[in-house]
Amino acid sequence: MIVLGIHFGHDASVSVVRDGRVVNCIERERLTRAKHAIGITKEEINIALQDAGITADDVDYCAVTSTQRIEYLFIDPDDLSFEFAFDAPHAAYCRAPGIDAAAKSTAKGYVKETVRTGRDHPYVKRLSSDFRANLLDMPDIPAIDDFFLPDLWLNKTGLEDLAAMPVDDVLNDEHRLGMQLPIKLRLESRVIPGFLVAHHFAHAAYAFYSTNFYSAAILSHDGSMPETAYWGGMFYYGEENKLYAVAPHYLSAGNLYERVAFLLNLGFDTGAGKLMGLAPWGKPTFFDPAFVGNWHDGFSAPLSEDPLPDGVRIPDWIHDDRHPLLYRWLRHCFIQAGRLGYDFGPLGNTDLALAPINTDLAASTQKLLEEVLLRAVEIQYDLQAAMSRPTENLCLTGGVALNCPANSAIFNRSRFREVSALPAVSDGGLSIGGALAVCHNVFNEPRPRRSMDARECAYLGRAYSDSVIADALEKFAASVIVETPPNAAAVAATDLARNEVVAWFDGRSETGPRALGHRSILAHPGIKENWERVNRIKGRELWRPFAPVVQEDQAQDYFEGAPIPSPFMLFTAMVRDPEKLPAITHVDGSSRIQTVTASDGEYFRVLEEFYSRTGVPVLMNTSLNGPGEPIVETADDAIRLFISSDLDVLYLNGRRLTKRISCSPK
Repeated sequence: MIVLGIHFGHDASVSVVRDGRVVNCIERERLTRAKHAIGITKEEINIALQDAGITADDVDYCAVTSTQRIEYLFIDPDDLSFEFAFDAPHAAYCRAPGIDAAAKSTAKGYVKETVRTGRDHPYVKRLSSDFRANLLDMPDIPAIDDFFLPDLWLNKTGLEDLAAMPVDDVLNDEHRLGMQLPIKLRLESRVIPGFLVAHHFAHAAYAFYSTNFYSAAILSHDGSMPETAYWGGMFYYGEENKLYAVAPHYLSAGNLYERVAFLLNLGFDTGAGKLMGLAPWGKPTFFDPAFVGNWHDGFSAPLSEDPLPDGVRIPDWIHDDRHPLLYRWLRHCFIQAGRLGYDFGPLGNTDLALAPINTDLAASTQKLLEEVLLRAVEIQYDLQAAMSRPTENLCLTGGVALNCPANSAIFNRSRFREVSALPAVSDGGLSIGGALAVCHNVFNEPRPRRSMDARECAYLGRAYSDSVIADALEKFAASVIVETPPNAAAVAATDLARNEVVAWFDGRSETGPRALGHRSILAHPGIKENWERVNRIKGRELWRPFAPVVQEDQAQDYFEGAPIPSPFMLFTAMVRDPEKLPAITHVDGSSRIQTVTASDGEYFRVLEEFYSRTGVPVLMNTSLNGPGEPIVETADDAIRLFISSDLDVLYLNGRRLTKRISCSPK
């Protein structure tokens, strides 16, 4: 069976799944060069089909998803669009009573409304010119965020009360097949039957079906508000081929985290990641367990009647009704800071990001996120027992699963023995999740055994032929010198050992926001100055940390406190000897590790050769991209970045590139 997955929301992507195996995942941002790109066109779909060696005629079914509130935009409905198909035979797989009512959404498209009202919203920047051109007149289908919604889920249930939620009767077809609607997709001349899959259900499907777990609890959570029951995420349960929506958790910690980052002027698109990096510089001085709860608990969280410190105000976009926990949390933090004599002058000043008011607010918010998630997974563990389906396995998914310290806290402190987080847990992986849900949950196709390494789970983007690489080299011939060493990995290791900063481009691009060795910048981890040096090369804030890649069989000699293997850079470990690895050791002694084995190909061989020269089986690894850009996709992207930056050497599918003197930015 071949299933085509299409995600129309931000971090838009297209995937092909054949007989339960993910063939590819094409992320639109890598092609348009606009981070978190919104919208899909026939071009991305055709790229995915061509890469898989098939045509639209070979596709059996499709799976379509979007981000909460983002409408499905169709530049040309004759080329790409869909309609609901409640009378089609495959509608029988959509079991929830009255589920067709969900398709009668009258919600205004959020993206169109943002443009129409002239708001300076980051979503506008995520639209490429082909979508911006006629956006307001463009055909669309409104976002559909409410699928199966039993009355029980509409109750105002606090986090602790979730432990008593009746879940003994959730293992049924309504909870399994109620998170999808039947559609017909038009792709040029072909009409393909398929399903519109609920956002978090697709997250859960990606997280579960991409593992080898027979059964697992799944926690999905992102930055959306739980304004209806499950916009912010849910508890799910996967067993063999089946996936069940168990209950909403009503968490809003992910949204709170993003908005604190925004308050600190760390940005909308990159704020959460920066806050995660800023937090270790501070102390969780303001943390109070009274704020550990979900959105409903926010209305009963402590609300101090003391006045805010002089000159301090809570922004207008944070108001008590929609963001109760956020409002009370910030009020608590500011009042506590005032009592303790903090200087509020640097608050939100990015030039003074390391001032205590900024770092301690970040650390306290990180601590709050971790404690909320820990309590949620403990409740989920008990709910599994209440379902008579106890499990030791937990899958984390949704954008919040990119928070490495929180993932590690769950790994180290929860009762779950196995904790999984995969590279495309954010919205870019929804096209994979939707397709896997259709393949396994709907049609009961057998699940293949997976290797669980980067080759199968991460290297799902495009590869580029020698002729395409040659064309790029010819285009930039006046700017670069090209040589083809017999052993590129060995030569690259020599460059790294003598402290060159190396750009490494090899094979298929990575899926997800983390560079995992195919579009990476590599540097010597034992030279402290490389922390600042590589940040300057990338145009990043100098306080932001870098991650290491380490040989899996030696990881425990250098790191502790994270699951091993840890191939996707989604867990934080503690560095055993920080003085030996200063360029990748954060101020709190932590490091966001990636483990690799021989299956990782040339990337592993570079590390192996570096070890033979230095005695250190570790390298600094960060994404190959410029400031504000997605990770590079093509050879053209890589060379263009190389000649405009202070990178020393670029390896391009085995070729070694250096700059002609006239082109060096120095």
